[in-house]
Amino acid sequence: MMKKMLAATAIALGAAAMLAPTASADEIDNNWYDATGQFVGVLEPGGIDSGSAAQSALRSIVVSPWGTSRLIECRGDGHYVVKQCRQEGHWLVDVASSPFRDTWVYNPF
Repeated sequence: MMKKMLAATAIALGAAAMLAPTASADEIDNNWYDATGQFVGVLEPGGIDSGSAAQSALRSIVVSPWGTSRLIECRGDGHYVVKQCRQEGHWLVDVASSPFRDTWVYNPF
């Protein structure tokens, strides 16, 4: 009797494990896109003074050792999915969100 219960339990657990959906973190990583054009460096023209370059007024400010000279990748749209960005394998942290311009800071750690 005990062997039958153990065997039935093992079969049920095995079937449940095979039917359970698997989580895949790789799906999220494939959604990175080049967002370098959406940023302006804080020391670049239009970074601090948005009046000097009308086009820069619509882009987010990035405070980074490289400004926008190196690839900035993002995922998410910021509306339905939280926007995350990185540069050179390090996260950019959104420190000031506003309806007009966001400010992202390079986190070397």
